[in-house]
Amino acid sequence: MVGVITAVLAVCATVSVILVLGSDPARRARGESAGSPGSSGSPAATASSSGARPATPAAPSARALSVLPPPCGTARRATVNRLVPKAKVEQAANTTLATCTYSSAGTTSRWLRIENRIFDPIGGDNAAQTASGFFGAQWTRVREDPTVRIVSLKRQDGLGDEAYRAYKLDNGQPTVVGEVGIRWRNAVITVSYSGVAPNPADDAANERKYLTEATGVAREVLGALQ
Repeated sequence: MVGVITAVLAVCATVSVILVLGSDPARRARGESAGSPGSSGSPAATASSSGARPATPAAPSARALSVLPPPCGTARRATVNRLVPKAKVEQAANTTLATCTYSSAGTTSRWLRIENRIFDPIGGDNAAQTASGFFGAQWTRVREDPTVRIVSLKRQDGLGDEAYRAYKLDNGQPTVVGEVGIRWRNAVITVSYSGVAPNPADDAANERKYLTEATGVAREVLGALQ
């Protein structure tokens, strides 16, 4: 009688194991139970089957620029020829700063200067934050420059991450300057277009002309960086 009971218990145990493992050969080979990790009864699998969305890692920050383009390779040649005919070209560059100046002499003198900077992380700031700090300081320098008279200085939307436009008159000189500054990621672009303007030098038409042309060049430079 004892032998019969033992045999019955053994059969029941075998049936229980089969029911728990199911018909998946891989699971039977691993000896997994229904509640083991990776099985259909695990909490993760249950969440997926119920339609719950798994946690998504935070998106990485925008890639910082590490290399500057050639100093005079960001504005289109046709644009330069139109704004500064028969221009003399001067350029300089290192790993973080590139400048290009186009100039023409005579009664219709014109100057176009393009400056590109890139920034590395400093202290606890990332590269973009460092560039933003420089951009803010540049805004202050433009506003407080004692060598010029500021006719207008305004923040500009739609150019990079931050931008401003400034129209200035050189003190004691019949020279007007349209300047555009842009911060995009960890780069700061500064474009200045200047010339000898007919009097009155602060005429609204001159302001529109020089700011429009400087903005157009700045867009070309930004496109070259992007």
